[in-house]
Amino acid sequence: MLDRRLAVDPNLVFNAPLRQLDGATFMSREQNGISCANNLALWRLNSLLWDGANSKIDCGHDVRIANIFDGGGTISAWINPKSDGEGNYGRIFDKQTRWLLNIRDEDSGAVKSRFFQAFNANDGGWTTNNRVISIGAWTHVAAIYDAGNVTNNPTIYINGIAYTVGDGLTEDETPIGTRISDTANTLYIGNSDALNRTFDGNMTDMRLYNRILSGIEILRIYNRTKRFFC
Repeated sequence: MLDRRLAVDPNLVFNAPLRQLDGATFMSREQNGISCANNLALWRLNSLLWDGANSKIDCGHDVRIANIFDGGGTISAWINPKSDGEGNYGRIFDKQTRWLLNIRDEDSGAVKSRFFQAFNANDGGWTTNNRVISIGAWTHVAAIYDAGNVTNNPTIYINGIAYTVGDGLTEDETPIGTRISDTANTLYIGNSDALNRTFDGNMTDMRLYNRILSGIEILRIYNRTKRFFC
């Protein structure tokens, strides 16, 4: 089990360890857990394995995981990709395209990471400049963002290292307008709603917070959980 000290934050609204479970449905581990349905992802001792073709986890649209980036939110996961996934855009998280975190652009054994948020006039998208995630290795990925203003940019963390616009991260789509609500949109892990962006590889320790974690807090998650994977 992971360090219980990391699971007591009242702003941790979704916590799915994805280990040592074996059912087609399961509950996330935060207080009053959220029911999730597993479709074709294979249980492993310390993670779930997606097949790069059809696997997905459907976690519904519980109000507790709605619009987590209003006022600031954080997403976090451990991933071990075999490739950049189906269509070269394997999903880590996908809130039915209202927001998502994915990997892309595999080359020379590594991939980039990208965060996306839907807005009503023009969407926002941010991609790491370099391929900062290695294929075939466990990597901790996190992103913080506040969707309340189009001038805000996310920070993407890879193994506790921050990538910001101007320092390793590029805004390749500039948001205009206001964020589009995701209240009615399903949270998928490892795929898109259309089942055409399947993750290829293992993932575990999936987290959503409805506040922005500091860099120190994200580094603490990385350091306290990496012993399970590194």
